[in-house]
Amino acid sequence: MEYMPREGVDYIIDLYQVANVEQNAAEDEVKQALNARALEYHPDRLQGLAPEFIEKGERVARLLNRARTVLLDPDKRQEYDEILFAWDGPVSTDGTPVIRVGDALRADMAMKKPEEIESIFTEQRDKAIALTGHDPKKQEMFARMLETAEGRDAAEIREAYDEALSSEDLLLDIEASERGRLISLPEEGLTDVSIGYEKKVQLAIEIARTTQTEEYKRRAIGGVSARLALLAGETEAVESGVAVMPTDTQSVLPHYFDEQSKHITSIATKREEILAKRLDIFEPSYPIAEIQTETHPDFAVGVTHDKDSAIYYWFGFNFDKETVNLISVDLPEDIRQHLADGQFEEVYVRGFNIVSFVAKPRVDIHDLLEEAYNKHIKRFFPGSLDD
Repeated sequence: MEYMPREGVDYIIDLYQVANVEQNAAEDEVKQALNARALEYHPDRLQGLAPEFIEKGERVARLLNRARTVLLDPDKRQEYDEILFAWDGPVSTDGTPVIRVGDALRADMAMKKPEEIESIFTEQRDKAIALTGHDPKKQEMFARMLETAEGRDAAEIREAYDEALSSEDLLLDIEASERGRLISLPEEGLTDVSIGYEKKVQLAIEIARTTQTEEYKRRAIGGVSARLALLAGETEAVESGVAVMPTDTQSVLPHYFDEQSKHITSIATKREEILAKRLDIFEPSYPIAEIQTETHPDFAVGVTHDKDSAIYYWFGFNFDKETVNLISVDLPEDIRQHLADGQFEEVYVRGFNIVSFVAKPRVDIHDLLEEAYNKHIKRFFPGSLDD
């Protein structure tokens, strides 16, 4: 059975749009506009038209009567304005039912059995594998090769291994996003993986649980449909359709919420494990490595998002070996200019080591930055971070 959008639950009708007036229009202006629209949709003008036009005309004519009842009564209009202001869902301008894509998806899935839902995700995963090119065997092969590789070969294998790990992470990201839509999990802030990612996802799930509980409570009691019907004097609509709110708030949520939450948390765990592998094999590069033989406590870290780009964002740090403290410092303007111009020798002779790296897709930049300067310190100050 297909879910049918409900007025006051999935959408509301903007009576000002129906009347063709602005929300701040004076009463006389509203009355004049309603009279003009009533003539436009008079039954005599609908005769001879196609059935779909007749149906729309009759619907708008009924809405014009509702608009007259609500908008020409100051008290009812004020209450209607409050409802309209507080509403954050879809709005219909002519009475045509509308629903957000996400709401339609969740309503549709709520009518499916758990095994039906999983079969859909299995099919989606097969398509995502083809899209991402994820190949577990290739990933394992690169991991074994990296154990014995050295020099330039190691660098090339490391890059290939990271691409293989990245393809799996993308696959998991796609799956989590699709499952997350069912529980209204926000995508913003959850695409890039960071240390502690699983806990971040669990917190997002709990926020979604609270939000969705309130949303489904609102739906269970009919949203604002009863208030709208009472304002318009449509008492039959009020008597026919307000659901009874379940006493068990957990039952308000759709049956798939907990199961999908478990899947999403499991995916978050896997993505954080992949992050650990990517950080482990991550190696920053050293411009003019052949002359950076002297260790400097000051160093500049450059980050770019495109390996073929010469544009880097530079960060300055100072490492105190005695206190084992790493301090972020502002780079002098002339040093920044030399770095921007690629004049790394000038920066080196001024007492800075230079390290750079290319940002990785779906990895939090702060974790990469921390890994870059930790590996830099281990290279130039061996043993200082062992404790």
